[in-house]
Amino acid sequence: MALLDLIFNLGMTALKRDWPRLNKVVKAKNWGKAATESNRPELGDLRNSYVRELFEAAVAKDTGKNIAP
Repeated sequence: MALLDLIFNLGMTALKRDWPRLNKVVKAKNWGKAATESNRPELGDLRNSYVRELFEAAVAKDTGKNIAP
């Protein structure tokens, strides 16, 4: 869902072209780093928090740990 939100907001072309660090960590399935790299300054805190929490949930699923406070 986090990636769909990013694609919807940025467009697939811009996501691939303008977000190389995010693409790198997503390809590596490093969801913790993806949570950090997914921040879009032009969006509000609520939307960024939502996407970050989706990536963090993927970390929890992969590791069996809950990293959210």
